[in-house]
Amino acid sequence: MRNLLLVSFIGTLAILSGCKTKQLYPSYGLRSFEIRMDDEDIGALYNSAPAHVEYPAEVVIDGTPYRAGIQAAGATTVLNPRKSFTLKLKGDALYRGTKEIRLAAAVGDRSMIRPLLSFEMFASAGVPASWAEHAFVHLNERILGVYIAIESVEDEYFTNRGIAWSRIFSAKGDADFGKSFEGRLDRAFDSKPKPANLATMISVLRTLDFADDTEFAAGLFRIFDRTSVVNYMAAAQVINHFDGFNKNLFYYQTPVSNRLHLVPWDLDLTWPTRNEDAWNQNVLFTRIGRISSLRSEIDARITALIAGPFAKATLLARITAIKTGIRDGFEHDPWLGRAGISLDERAAELADRLSERVDNLP
Repeated sequence: MRNLLLVSFIGTLAILSGCKTKQLYPSYGLRSFEIRMDDEDIGALYNSAPAHVEYPAEVVIDGTPYRAGIQAAGATTVLNPRKSFTLKLKGDALYRGTKEIRLAAAVGDRSMIRPLLSFEMFASAGVPASWAEHAFVHLNERILGVYIAIESVEDEYFTNRGIAWSRIFSAKGDADFGKSFEGRLDRAFDSKPKPANLATMISVLRTLDFADDTEFAAGLFRIFDRTSVVNYMAAAQVINHFDGFNKNLFYYQTPVSNRLHLVPWDLDLTWPTRNEDAWNQNVLFTRIGRISSLRSEIDARITALIAGPFAKATLLARITAIKTGIRDGFEHDPWLGRAGISLDERAAELADRLSERVDNLP
């Protein structure tokens, strides 16, 4: 029966290729993602999440069908009942220029605003950042609700931006450059292309052996692009992206200079409700922040951003605009509006946290 279902939907895709198919469910003014799977695979997807197994699916995005693979996503949230997913489009298909899309449940942010706003802010600070958009997701006949569709940091991400790279490092956790770091490199980073080569990260670690700050900075910027570090750190401070150092951070190396550039990821914990210090999450970045000349450069960049694209009035207006755009979907989401969560209250909380942060930065 399962094989017949798969043959049927693949045949349907062939017929529908290059044309639109009918959306079956309302999307409440958001991007529509309709995921269609065999029921047995849905059960396996939800019950074997830690293994990150990929299952065959069809996804219809605003009426356009794609063959895809789907797997549960996230290192720490993969067991959450409201799951995030990674969709990988098959064949030559692309959606907004990419083959891989993260459907983020943003379980750390019930306003569903933080990730979208934070990616926009990193981009306006001059840091390459994924596109992100709200989507209303159905899985067969089930309402999954409001998600944030995010461009994954894969080959197409760099191609679309005209960025040449020789190696990409993904901080997957424990990437703090602290004691015993060298012995747990394989737990801290993934590297591509394969085979893994983490020699560059060993070089970064070695810069921390310089007791003299001048020598440390000179060694550091033989490995890192200085502008990338300043822009990333400035945006991360305003956003208070404390979760973006030991994990949720990509480093890409350019082929000519061999210098590392930074790319953010997983932004649902920005402007945290608890008191966090984004300068003291990671040995490397803490050391950067303690060099007075470099800290002054980052503070000057923060001041320029707050006077420009990060102006408080601009950011608060953007929160209001995003809230207005997702309201209908939010109210029909079984985990959000239907569960009694108030969008207005969550957006107001975010606005308060953002205002406090901006007002207390240089």
